[in-house]
Amino acid sequence: AAGHGITDLIKRPSPRDEASDQELREGVGPLWQKIALWRPGAVVFIYKRVAEIAAGRSLQEPWGQLHGIALAGRPCFLMPGPYASDVQVNEGLNLLRNLGASLPVDRP
Repeated sequence: AAGHGITDLIKRPSPRDEASDQELREGVGPLWQKIALWRPGAVVFIYKRVAEIAAGRSLQEPWGQLHGIALAGRPCFLMPGPYASDVQVNEGLNLLRNLGASLPVDRP
């Protein structure tokens, strides 16, 4: 109802970064389906490894908009990593605030 949601590429509890690349790749198809059905204004990744799996290539951006990457036509963004500096985390949160404020509330 608020226009955003959270999902995982794998649907089982697991310690951080335990999943194999193959297991993560198997979650990309269902992610595309969710994006195509729900039509979010943007896709935001928390972990770079997952963003790279979904993009199908290595990413140069440490965080921010992933230029040249769109899933089901939706722009993709990467949050700063868990060991990012406070400055990067604050910039990443500001990016999310601005992104949220710029997206239309009633999207098709």
